[in-house]
Amino acid sequence: MRVLVTGASGYIGFAVAKAFRQAGHHVYGLVRSEGAASRLQKEEIDPVVVSDLSHPQVFASVARLSNVLVHCAFESSEEGVKKDAHTIEALIGYAREQQVHKVLIYTSGTWVYGSSPDWPVDESSLLKPIDFLKWRPQHEEMVLKASSTSVSSIVIRPGIVYGQRGGLTALWFDAAEKGPILLCGNGLNHLAMIHIDDLARLYVAAAEKELGSIILNAVDDHRVQAKDCAEAIASYLNVTPKFIPLAAKDAFKHYGPIYQGLELNQWVTSERAKRLLGWQPKQPSFIAGVANYYRAWKAFNA
Repeated sequence: MRVLVTGASGYIGFAVAKAFRQAGHHVYGLVRSEGAASRLQKEEIDPVVVSDLSHPQVFASVARLSNVLVHCAFESSEEGVKKDAHTIEALIGYAREQQVHKVLIYTSGTWVYGSSPDWPVDESSLLKPIDFLKWRPQHEEMVLKASSTSVSSIVIRPGIVYGQRGGLTALWFDAAEKGPILLCGNGLNHLAMIHIDDLARLYVAAAEKELGSIILNAVDDHRVQAKDCAEAIASYLNVTPKFIPLAAKDAFKHYGPIYQGLELNQWVTSERAKRLLGWQPKQPSFIAGVANYYRAWKAFNA
């Protein structure tokens, strides 16, 4: 298959693009700079330099060529939400243009569920998105409604992603090197997490199966607590104090609006992906593999 991945130099996008290429597919990766383009070329991924997703006509030709359109990009700016919607609309348009089957995959996240401490939530559960992600269910719906006989629409909701460059867990590693790890809330909340490689494999499996109009959670089977993650890092680095709980006001000052997600108490299941795709998370939990994950983050920073 020919696969187009937006945000292909980003944390999730790069891993997804690599996973498709390693599965034998021809991959086009949208990036913002020539430097990022060079990184993709080293992985046998064809880069397409697009400085601004507000101009989808720049990548129209590769979108029309591709069988699979994967949207991983998000711009953290005041215009980010609007640009995300604009990109979704463009990808839907390109998917519908030709009378050939296409797969459209959108990257969301488990934070749209809000807290779910006492029972597991699945893809049919009520959504209670945190404040700064209240727009996301609407964007998911745009993708799902695009499903037709010629378009398979898939929404993937990853938990907190870890491994390699680190994602949000990089914030903990960085904090541990400079002092205590600052946690949002008391640290007793359970986190829905997923290793970057396990997540990338799910995108490939979903695209190859050509599922239609479906949501897939992507989390591992380990319900770890935030304080246990902090203690595992601190123990490996021999850092004290291990962590400091933050009130909402101070958490916002330190982490910005994502603090709301980091303090969620979540229990999320990925049984649908396992049942339909035979997908299984294989990597050690964040706590079990913390030494490897820290060293990988350190190497990427170097």
